[in-house]
Amino acid sequence: MRQDGRRRAPRPRPRADDSSLSLSLSLSPPQTGDCTTSRYRGVTKHRRSGRWESHIWVAAKGKQIYLGGYELEEHAASAYDVARIKIKGLAAKTNFGLDKYDKLMPVLEEVSFDDLVTAVRRQSQVSMKPGHHTRARAH
Repeated sequence: MRQDGRRRAPRPRPRADDSSLSLSLSLSPPQTGDCTTSRYRGVTKHRRSGRWESHIWVAAKGKQIYLGGYELEEHAASAYDVARIKIKGLAAKTNFGLDKYDKLMPVLEEVSFDDLVTAVRRQSQVSMKPGHHTRARAH
């Protein structure tokens, strides 16, 4: 159903005997311009804005939690990782190694999940402000 409340018209289905169907078309990789998937867990690309969004499923709450929209796919993946570590602890499956988050571990133990989500969302808004430039940090 569309946002305006109207139903979408059904898409015509190709018939099995349609000679215009090509197996090569169905096997072709998705075009990068329209791709909304990510190589990282918990990350998708927003179709309209082009920003990378991070979401996590929280079984205890029974819903998906939005973690923010980011310019860089890796930042969205890190947001997911931090939330996942907060939920699952050191057993969490993350996009990057747990050693990347060593300095955050003491903070994660003290902050509530809701406060963490607020902080992560706020961080995503920093990169949206005009004139804000992020610099790569040497590790």
